[in-house]
Amino acid sequence: MTLSEQWLTFFGMGLCGCLMGVFYDSLREMRRQWGMSSRWLPLFDGLFWVVSLLLVVSFLQLVNNGIFRWHVFLGLIAGVWMYFTLFTRPVRYCLGRLYRLIAWLVLGLIRLVRQLVVRPFLIIGKGLARAGHQFFFLAAGILSGIANVFKGKRRP
Repeated sequence: MTLSEQWLTFFGMGLCGCLMGVFYDSLREMRRQWGMSSRWLPLFDGLFWVVSLLLVVSFLQLVNNGIFRWHVFLGLIAGVWMYFTLFTRPVRYCLGRLYRLIAWLVLGLIRLVRQLVVRPFLIIGKGLARAGHQFFFLAAGILSGIANVFKGKRRP
């Protein structure tokens, strides 16, 4: 392996380390923005490590034909360190805004569905219930009148 290939591998794995940091911050910010309880933390940790493993293996296969050497490990550490030193605050700020936008859009869609789909069904259902109620009282009145006629009782 030439020196240029080693540097390419080092920088490629540094980029992979930065992407691991972005993914970690995205999970952390999602948990913070959407108020998830701590019982979800093991699930997110497991998700982080599985995705990170797949990311590292993919990058390693891409830049170094899957060969793991010391500069691969150094590149990962350097990438994670560089990300958390330089980029974590702006990325978390942007992710926070993105998650708030997603929440706003989802809530708007829910409100729209509620107004256009659920509310008309409720209005129709209430109208049918009132009509059924009126029909029941009308039918009960007619039947009781007929019963009174057969019993020989007349209404004054």
